[in-house]
Amino acid sequence: GGQYSLDINVMTRLPNPLLLLSILRFVVRTNASDRLVEFSSRTLPRVDQLDITSATPLTLTEPNAQSESSTWALDLSDNALRPTCNTQLCLSAEQALVSSPVYLTTCSVQKSGWVWDNQTEQMRLDDDTDLCLTSSPIGITHTVSLAYCSGSDRAVDGTYWDFVGTPSVLVSTSTGMALHPDSVHSGVRSILDRLIPVFATAGPEDAQVLMGCFGWMIDLAIKFTGLGEQQLPIINPESPQWSTGNATYSDLLNLLTEFRTGAAARGLHRLRFGILFVGWGELYNLRSNFSVEHPEIYAGTPSSLSHGNAWHLHADRYPYASSPNGVVKGSSFFELFGAQWGILSKYLRLDAVILRDGLSGYAHHGRHGPFGDAASNNATENQLWINGVRELFMRTKTAAPHTMVIGYSQEASAIGGWRVGLSDVETLVADGFIDAWVDQSWAGAWEDVPTRASKTTGWSFHLMYILIHRAMIEGGNRLRSANAGRCKHYVLHGLFDAYEGFDTIHKVPLKLQWGVWAYSLAALVRPGALATMRFADGHYVSWANSYSYVTGSLVNPLDNDNYLDRPTGLLTSTDIVWLSSILDSADAAVRAVSHVSGPTVLYDRSALAAVLAESPADNVNEWIDEQLGVLVKYGVPIMKVGLIEDGINTSLHHDGLILSIPSNVSDEFITNLSALAATGAPILILGRCDKVSERLLSLAGARCVLNEALQPPYYGAALFRPTGITENVSIGPYKRVKSWKNTSSSAVMAEMMNGNVLMTRQGNVAYAQLNDYRSPVSSNLALSNYGSAMPHYVLATELSWAPFVRVGGVTFTRPITLHTWQLKSGGVGLLVGNLDGNFCGGLPCSVPTELTGRSITLSLHTRSQSSDWHVYSLDFGVSQQTVGAVQGCVNVTIDLPRSASRIYFLVPFDRSTSKTDYRDL
Repeated sequence: GGQYSLDINVMTRLPNPLLLLSILRFVVRTNASDRLVEFSSRTLPRVDQLDITSATPLTLTEPNAQSESSTWALDLSDNALRPTCNTQLCLSAEQALVSSPVYLTTCSVQKSGWVWDNQTEQMRLDDDTDLCLTSSPIGITHTVSLAYCSGSDRAVDGTYWDFVGTPSVLVSTSTGMALHPDSVHSGVRSILDRLIPVFATAGPEDAQVLMGCFGWMIDLAIKFTGLGEQQLPIINPESPQWSTGNATYSDLLNLLTEFRTGAAARGLHRLRFGILFVGWGELYNLRSNFSVEHPEIYAGTPSSLSHGNAWHLHADRYPYASSPNGVVKGSSFFELFGAQWGILSKYLRLDAVILRDGLSGYAHHGRHGPFGDAASNNATENQLWINGVRELFMRTKTAAPHTMVIGYSQEASAIGGWRVGLSDVETLVADGFIDAWVDQSWAGAWEDVPTRASKTTGWSFHLMYILIHRAMIEGGNRLRSANAGRCKHYVLHGLFDAYEGFDTIHKVPLKLQWGVWAYSLAALVRPGALATMRFADGHYVSWANSYSYVTGSLVNPLDNDNYLDRPTGLLTSTDIVWLSSILDSADAAVRAVSHVSGPTVLYDRSALAAVLAESPADNVNEWIDEQLGVLVKYGVPIMKVGLIEDGINTSLHHDGLILSIPSNVSDEFITNLSALAATGAPILILGRCDKVSERLLSLAGARCVLNEALQPPYYGAALFRPTGITENVSIGPYKRVKSWKNTSSSAVMAEMMNGNVLMTRQGNVAYAQLNDYRSPVSSNLALSNYGSAMPHYVLATELSWAPFVRVGGVTFTRPITLHTWQLKSGGVGLLVGNLDGNFCGGLPCSVPTELTGRSITLSLHTRSQSSDWHVYSLDFGVSQQTVGAVQGCVNVTIDLPRSASRIYFLVPFDRSTSKTDYRDL
């Protein structure tokens, strides 16, 4: 019947890197995006603990005037040539013999020194042996050797060296390559060597950043006195070499210097270095002494910075670098932190800071905030907290304008992060003091660890959180000063942990692949003269190394596997090559997109702001990103977002729209939405009915009974008429909804006389008040907390969501994610995922899932009656098959294993011309 069965063999281990690189035969490797990688200092000894008497080779790379590690100076005190960035090392010859290697060793007057010979214009070994620096063969990385000096005619074979530029760089006159000292720190060299593939494809404008964790706590900045010999203020029993009493700020500076030296030696001249902080008072077995000394600005369990109270500190007498006599009563924490960060960043020569959990907002991985599971009833109190977050970023950026200041989500609903967590990302961006925002998308760390099994911090939910944040950041960027530049949006890929035991990259690598592609392709669309799409600006990779696996003593032993390289706890080279190929191919796919298919989610800031201002503690069922995190599990291809103020464009939104609490819409908006509905595009309206425009409700055949009192949250039976099934549902506070005559009511409360409509549909326009948690603080998808996901399943099957791709084989117990996009060069991209497990904290799940593989059929409808189609599969290499279109329909059957994703490209092929027929789409 025109179907083609595409058999996929699932590999149980990560394949050979050479096989993985074959992906690039199909997807062109591009200079696509920023790359940021987190690393932990816990595996690394201090420089003064190293045995650096052994030789370390020099390397040749392209000179870069911005890299201080490539500069050299002659020290007249001992006549040694020293790299200016590290006075502990000098060029020396271990043996004064012809062609013996030249090494970097500990400086000593007993070692051979070097002088500049004006006659030969060479570096001469100062021991009358007539030996000079040469280099053969010339290569990107090789050992510099000694050879006989020649006269000024330079007749001898070898490479000559000149000082070039200010500050001087020692550069080969024949190759233009510069002599760089490598790091003496073997751990630093190992980390940099391993990560080279991640940074290798960066373009000239793409940021490259290594983000270091040096004990998590803000104490490192806030308790700095400005003295290099000061002891680090963090007690870290599991990392004694970096703990109070053993390490100083000077030791930390030396470690960072080694990273800069090693980066320059590998040609990573643009690699920058940053640091991360959390706002918690305690984490793992670390404790912030500052939080103990200033409990007035911390709250909760575990304690977290209280942005609403941090405007006024108690007095103290601590000798801060920015305030040597301490702070006076009523001083601002935000001002103190910013000033301290400015001084610390200059001392450590840091380029970036990420204000992680508890600093960018109230972050405890759920929809709750400083006042519980709702905002305060007092709008002024809420704004004080929101302004505290803004003040922290303003003080941090203005104290060190040269540094990149990055925010971090709370790994939960983006709507909840503002409405309940009181972190207003859009205003934060508009202020101009934030350079980038990272969506904390540790999906595998939560959904795929049986002891956690938190689906609301899992794969499909994070895609929706990313979409809403993308809209918030777009809105803020439009209001931002041009001088501030555009705030970027990064997506996080959690591979494994430096402090906990989960192992996403090895346990569920094909879910990780899904996350990289889906989060990268999530699009912000803009109509009219601004017509364009915005995607992720870069990838934030966590982590590069893991202390936990090295020691074998996990703080949270979730999934203990001792798979990592020792002694630095690195991912294997195969891991990194695989990860890099996935990142690169996803970036290339973004560059090739002409249209992301599926409905557009219209983000409505004005409606949310009105609730926050007028009834901030109210629950109006506005949690659209959480609701869609379930809906997308049933094949609804949601992967793009827009701003409601941009209006409706029939050509841009022909795939449909999803709206949440659209309470104040114009006549023009109603007219355009009606016109869009007339084209057959699916439209879904969500939210508590009294917060939805009556005219919009009428399009879906619904009417809100406004004269009835607001009802309390409901958990109980509902009848789903399309299936005839009764399931328990959980909804928040509601107004009674009735359906118009002859309108299809998809679901009603079964226990209510005459029913209360939960879902209704008129043609292709539907309205629903979808589920909400009985306990938003726990935010899990247990059946007893969220109720059945049957409302989402009915919506997925009632409306025609995909304009030209249909998916068959999805059932209530066999969820599948499907996302599609069109290519600039013709053809269609497909991302299919079997992501759901049946873990809900040991309780039955709202989404009941058969833990099996899936056999699904994708039907691609085209205008062509005769074209053949090439089907490319991008899973551990590229495979190609050809399938014919029958009556304008191309059918592909996919066998999708458990915990897996598949990436396909379907490209039309015209047999008569042997060229792709772009008109088929």
